[in-house]
Amino acid sequence: MPPHSDSTATSAFEVTTLHDDRFTDDTPAGRVVGHAGPSGQRLGRDRERGISVGDGSARLRYLEVPGWDRQTLAFGPIDPVPGFASSWHILNAHNTSMTHADRPIGRRERIRRFIKGLPQIHTGEPNINDNLVVGWWNSPTERDPRPTGWSMLMHGADTLNGQLRVKADDHHLTVATGVQNLPIHYAQVMRGTSVVHLVATSLPTWWAPVAPEFRAVGVDHHIPDKPVFCAIHQSIQGEVNYRIDTLIDSSLAVVDNSLAADDALTSATWRQNSEHGDWTRNGDELVLENDIEPGLIVVECTTQIQVSIGSTSFTAEPVGDHVQIPIDGRGVALDGLSLPIAGSRSTISFAPAKSIISIEVFPESISLPQLVSDRAWSPPESDSTIASLPLVEGPLREVDGWERTLGSGEVDLSGDGGGSVRASLDVPNPGRTLHTVAWQDPRGADIRLRQRPPGHRREGHRGRSGICVIDDADNQLVINNWLDDSFDGASISCFYRIDGHEKMYDYDAVWSNVGHAVAHGVEHELRLVVDGIHMGVWVDEEPVMYRRITDLRAGRSPMRVSRVGVASNWEWGDDTGTQFSSFEARSLRS
Repeated sequence: MPPHSDSTATSAFEVTTLHDDRFTDDTPAGRVVGHAGPSGQRLGRDRERGISVGDGSARLRYLEVPGWDRQTLAFGPIDPVPGFASSWHILNAHNTSMTHADRPIGRRERIRRFIKGLPQIHTGEPNINDNLVVGWWNSPTERDPRPTGWSMLMHGADTLNGQLRVKADDHHLTVATGVQNLPIHYAQVMRGTSVVHLVATSLPTWWAPVAPEFRAVGVDHHIPDKPVFCAIHQSIQGEVNYRIDTLIDSSLAVVDNSLAADDALTSATWRQNSEHGDWTRNGDELVLENDIEPGLIVVECTTQIQVSIGSTSFTAEPVGDHVQIPIDGRGVALDGLSLPIAGSRSTISFAPAKSIISIEVFPESISLPQLVSDRAWSPPESDSTIASLPLVEGPLREVDGWERTLGSGEVDLSGDGGGSVRASLDVPNPGRTLHTVAWQDPRGADIRLRQRPPGHRREGHRGRSGICVIDDADNQLVINNWLDDSFDGASISCFYRIDGHEKMYDYDAVWSNVGHAVAHGVEHELRLVVDGIHMGVWVDEEPVMYRRITDLRAGRSPMRVSRVGVASNWEWGDDTGTQFSSFEARSLRS
């Protein structure tokens, strides 16, 4: 693919744009792959004719027949010269997407899926846990993209939602477990003798910085020697038949010769037989002396090594010829092992020095604005508190200004700004119940609810409570936790009624698995920010979910907020007595 004519001079370096697709051209399903877009031919595979472009995103529809080589979007070929870099801005349908083989299907449905899957032959339900792969390959399609290419992979991690893995030196290394359903920038940069994998998010989280800042998460020392295609491969969206589109906001590729050198992106390097101003040798130990906290350390070595970061020490075995040590906000993520770091992260040492050939230290944050689209959302600042739970005792629906908008359950106020769902194990809350108050800022709201799910684990208690936002009778959002003894973890669920349409058995709910961040008898804060177009959800200040209203229903106009409140939902069972300690709804700052 020839470079575009636009290029931008930055200091002594030049950035040349090779590809820039922001998906601004609405295109019906089945007419994307194999057709020209604003930045050239869109390549790939669309066996179910489910890839479309709308509302400023490429939309990868739920695969009726899951599997690889069924849904791929790609561009290229591009000559991978040093300084070549590419990125995708993706909101995966569900990072926890896995096979729905655990849901029985009848003979008629099995035949329908068999026909849908032709010309490929599917003799049964596949067992799939890797749902998304992003990177470079030597062809625009792959029968299975995981063993080949230079890529990052999202693995369904069950109770912990998503697990990010990196293909490095022919091995898949786990670099973050518990990746929530947020927009992610996936990027690759080719230097002289290696390919660096990087990630960024749109909302601050523990495992990646906010774009345009990136964190390096892995290095592949095998480099492409012929043209590559940049691609996203999807194998499954959703779990047990629940479904929503994967959204791609942009695909970008540039050549930036400031990224071409082997030590580009690093904060410190060490190699045998060369001078190193930031390093000292203490006996058989190499010590780094600078004040930059690392985000990734890559050590080429001949034996296992002892690594110390702060006052935390551990032994690391090389995979191939290298030890790769990703470091995030929680500590060391050594191929799935989460190891907290005590002391200063910029105090680093390695031993034995005689076994070490080279060391690369990447900082925790690397600025790459040339690889970022402009669709990122950050929550608007909130203003004054407009609504809270009244400081009285009695049923909430009897308080002036509040009403029971839906359902027949009750919330009893405690008199101190809190309350509780009137429910128990023997008499659970009777279905979806919404208690709401009128809202004067139709642009949106910032709502925080502190709640304690009922009982203790293995008592049969169920948590199903949270926050609701209402436009009118036909347009509503409910965000609730899902806590049940049938699952060793918890979820935050989003149910939406849009233009009068909501049906549990249409399998269109969205959720994020949050492990034990929500637990029986333990208070947590649930936060929802909605501004008419976007919504973000947090648990104890950690972002766990993001969607646009148009992600939920393509073509939907912005949602106006007319009422806000607390919800107790039916989600495969009812709430058995959640307690609320506070509810606070703030207007959005102009």
